[in-house]
Amino acid sequence: METPLGMIARGPTITKEHVVIVSKREDGEWFSRGLADVFPLTSLGWFDFAGARGPDARKAGPKALELPSLPLNTVRRVIVAKAAIASGCTVAEMAHRAVRKYRAKELVIAGAFYTERGLNEVWADLPYAEFYVIGKPDTLNPELLLVPGVGMLSDRLGVSAPRR
Repeated sequence: METPLGMIARGPTITKEHVVIVSKREDGEWFSRGLADVFPLTSLGWFDFAGARGPDARKAGPKALELPSLPLNTVRRVIVAKAAIASGCTVAEMAHRAVRKYRAKELVIAGAFYTERGLNEVWADLPYAEFYVIGKPDTLNPELLLVPGVGMLSDRLGVSAPRR
């Protein structure tokens, strides 16, 4: 895409192609729905790891998930929207399942809070993914929890998450 300054911008652009955005169930209201407002043709999916984190979540897989039923070859890009990318295990699990289901050609990982370890682990597993994160990285404690300890987007924003 050419910018108003006559420069070429590379990376994902907002197109009229179908985009699937997946997230953990609890990130849906605050993160994936916000991203979905930007894209003209979007379907949302979610994963529920029942509180499991890190390698435990990757090994056990999701306890429940909902991925939209769409015709094959209609989804070019999958976006994994995860508020907190701590160790990267749940991001990788969601990405692999969604890319495989839709045979997507492009994968975007979007995170609000992250650790260098989390990004490195996802990058090693999914080297073709494009990453979009904000701010400085958090650190991890021995239990693989983000330090300062607030990984839920709604908590960091200081708002109450909607109850289902």
